[in-house]
Amino acid sequence: MSILTIPRLTVERQRNVGARLAELLRAEAGAKSKRPASVVQRASEFLAAHEALGRVSTVPKLAVDTAADRAFGAFHNTLAAIEQTFTAPLVPLSPRNTARFDAARALRREVFPRGVGFLRGSMDSQYRIMREVVAALRSAKNAAAVKALDVGDTVDFLEALLAPYGVAVKGPNGVDVEQLSVAWHAAFTDLAAALTGTLPADDTLRTAVFDAYERQLDEQSDALAAARRARKKAKPATA
Repeated sequence: MSILTIPRLTVERQRNVGARLAELLRAEAGAKSKRPASVVQRASEFLAAHEALGRVSTVPKLAVDTAADRAFGAFHNTLAAIEQTFTAPLVPLSPRNTARFDAARALRREVFPRGVGFLRGSMDSQYRIMREVVAALRSAKNAAAVKALDVGDTVDFLEALLAPYGVAVKGPNGVDVEQLSVAWHAAFTDLAAALTGTLPADDTLRTAVFDAYERQLDEQSDALAAARRARKKAKPATA
């Protein structure tokens, strides 16, 4: 990988590189750093670019909000539907269905005490309540109900949604992610040039920085090659 022609990574892979290097570079760019001034400066600039890229979502806020609203609302409705299904039955409930009824009613009341009206609020308020919902689902108090309904995977899914939602709710509106990605790449290129120009090839910092980038670059190249093979395989044969 030549520093003059460093291939650009996708935004998510840029974030992976930055996350892997952030702690190391903060130490190297600190006040007590013994590294050359150019390395300290470029490391600081790269960290700033990495942090700027990390503060924004690659998915539009509306798309994130809509996906989370749909998932949390549907989970509430699923609990309500199970409860309603077995309410005032004309035939005796089996022990299994009795357990499901009790679990759905308990979870709905415990996890959604005020229903899903919060989904009509601001993203800030929704994010706070969504975290409360997931925390309640993860609590020991509700573990038996989650198990009885076999919704552990759904709870995992709801919890996973909190990560992109948190980025979206905290990030500013109208940010050009592409521009931030270009700035990140430029900052990394400058850092790579400073490392190459001042440090020996076997220096631990130089090695760590290049290894982090090259690993993501290799994975990106492999993914692109696999996608090309899949498209070629799916392409209908011509007569």
